[in-house]
Amino acid sequence: MAVDWVARNLYWTDMGSNRIEVCRLNGSSRKVLLWQNMDDPRALALDPSEGYMYWTDWGTSGRIERAAMDGSHRKVLIGKLGRPNSLTIDYAERRLYWIDINALKIDSSDLAGNHRQSIIDDNLFDPYGLTQYQDFIYWTDWKTSTIERANKTNGENRTVIQKNLDHVMDILVYHTSRQSGWNPCAVNNGGCTHLCLALPVSVQHKSYTHRCGCPTHYSLASDNKTCIFPQRFMLFSQRNSINRFLVDTLDSPDITLPIHGIKNIKAIDYDPVESFVYWIDGRTKTVRKSHINGTKVSVVVPNPNDNIHPYDIAVDLFSRVVFWSCSQHNTINVTTMKGSAVGTVIGDEDDRPRYLALHPSKGLLFWVNMIHPPLIERANIDGHMRRILFSTDLDRPVSLTVDIFDNYLFWADEGLKKIERSSFSGTERKVLLSGDNLHPLSLTVLEKHIYWIDHEQQIIEMANKETGGERQRIQARMPLLTNLLAVNYVDPDRYSNHPCFNKNGGCSHLCLTTENNKKRCSCPLELVLSSDRSSCIDIPVCPPGKFRCFSGVTCFPDDWRCDGITECDDMSDEMNCDECKPHQFRCQNGDCIDSKLKCDGIPHCKDFSDE
Repeated sequence: MAVDWVARNLYWTDMGSNRIEVCRLNGSSRKVLLWQNMDDPRALALDPSEGYMYWTDWGTSGRIERAAMDGSHRKVLIGKLGRPNSLTIDYAERRLYWIDINALKIDSSDLAGNHRQSIIDDNLFDPYGLTQYQDFIYWTDWKTSTIERANKTNGENRTVIQKNLDHVMDILVYHTSRQSGWNPCAVNNGGCTHLCLALPVSVQHKSYTHRCGCPTHYSLASDNKTCIFPQRFMLFSQRNSINRFLVDTLDSPDITLPIHGIKNIKAIDYDPVESFVYWIDGRTKTVRKSHINGTKVSVVVPNPNDNIHPYDIAVDLFSRVVFWSCSQHNTINVTTMKGSAVGTVIGDEDDRPRYLALHPSKGLLFWVNMIHPPLIERANIDGHMRRILFSTDLDRPVSLTVDIFDNYLFWADEGLKKIERSSFSGTERKVLLSGDNLHPLSLTVLEKHIYWIDHEQQIIEMANKETGGERQRIQARMPLLTNLLAVNYVDPDRYSNHPCFNKNGGCSHLCLTTENNKKRCSCPLELVLSSDRSSCIDIPVCPPGKFRCFSGVTCFPDDWRCDGITECDDMSDEMNCDECKPHQFRCQNGDCIDSKLKCDGIPHCKDFSDE
């Protein structure tokens, strides 16, 4: 790594991801400068006063390269070097020095890569670190465990100045004479809000002498000084990290979000309103969140007694709640983003809800019920109006996602090796992709394409969401991929004007919207709506001879149950009837509907048996 002492930036090479990156000295504004055609970058040296950086690469052909400090105007200075290491600059004489590990020698050239000469080419056993000061070069040797110095011009007057040192990785002479010079980034960060990156005089323009830079994936505003957060991006998780890349351009490296302490991620989601990432921590079996910049990490769903096992999550940006399925209790639960429990909305005795998807603006909840055989089901987000969408041609559905713009449901089936889609009512079912070369793990949709993780190849792929065509890989092989999530821009007016956005619409527990965009309060299981239509209360007990609707407090005479006339708003008085009236049709699940509704093109039975 190397410090730009003028702009107060830190540069480093990463030989794991083969990149050169930069950030402010406090670690902020991290930006990937170079990642293409980088084989094995190693040593790095900066010349801030001249606006250049230099680095060595140990790739198929060892080389020394140069670029402007913003990564532009890249050029190979010297090639066919073997393994050049520990690059250093003599600022006074304007020369480069480096160690050739393969040839066991120390070489030098001018800053253009010309006038090359060998300084020391004998009696070097395992040299590694190198620096320069005044008339001398200094280097470390792993085999002799020493630091030596010699004349920088001819290698004479060699002197051992330190002994008995084990594997010294780097060596540096610090003196003010080695950090002199000036460029426009020294004054008020060059007017830049994030990074100021100096340019060489040879490429400067009369209107600019430096370039403002933005953190990776941010874009530079029209004022060429401020930075704009990306509107659309993709998040993917590996076992212990959450990463981001852009899909608008293939010229975009992925980056790891600076969120620490992540262990064994099981699911992820994102709140575009406050820019928070949510995830299930598989080690602690909790739901956690963090701002995308790595700050404000907190627990949303704690697990102090180890009595829950969160499986999947879905964020409702309008009602400001998180839905999460629990594989230990086989329920779907709701918790506010601030961590207050709302209650359970799905949790019948025979249920095994696992994968979740939400359409927040329509107030719809979709889930995979992993009974045998599995089901894909739908309900309102309060669990009411529940219906089975699919019960056939399913084996191991492993992911659900909703296209909120074109109103389609997509799912991936690992067992059948398929990706399918349908309308929200369960019609228009269509296989988009299938075959032995398809191993989908996590599925998401963004604009015109679907994206998924192939768990066998550990890659990310995409295809057209209408046809399944145009299939291509968009991210190379990466280990331990677990989840994939598309994030799209949400207009602030869209959520700020939503009737449930402010103070949950005045509802004590759950807030939904009606078809005319009016708010409607509702309750989780074990509670019912009180007469004020806003707060939830314990379920009242009806006297003998009367019954209560599933979602109400009013008691009706038993004679009104299954009489062919719907008294309950949730139609529960006409469900699970032993016999239907003569003018009624009996659904396969036991519900009764008016016979006139049979085969009218609209499913009224939860199991679609009327159609």
